[in-house]
Amino acid sequence: MSQPEVAAGIPSVVGMWIMKEVIGLARAIEMSLTCRFLTAAECLDWGLIDYLVPQDQVMDKALEIARGLASKPALAMRLSKQRMRALTQPGYDATIEAAVRIQSEAFATGEPGRVAATFLAERAALKSGGKT
Repeated sequence: MSQPEVAAGIPSVVGMWIMKEVIGLARAIEMSLTCRFLTAAECLDWGLIDYLVPQDQVMDKALEIARGLASKPALAMRLSKQRMRALTQPGYDATIEAAVRIQSEAFATGEPGRVAATFLAERAALKSGGKT
């Protein structure tokens, strides 16, 4: 898992807000600015994922979790999810507003397009056996 936006010339806005909510501000900043990939074990340790299972057990684990959730009283589940949304919606709305402003400014400079063009040229050169 990574927050690779900055490496692609795109400001990290929404992903950073989501990460801050899950792993805290310091780790969200570190992920967003370094664009480093976390291992599956790090993701588990940091609380980004709740389970780490072998690939051949993913569907069984997913169904186990789904069955457990489906077995809970529907009203309590609905009201709990409603409250969770109420707690997070204002921050999400503010983040989306900031993202529109920040992304507009970034894309107006052309930087994301230049970074993408460089990446695609390097990738094409690798595929053809050449160098950039």
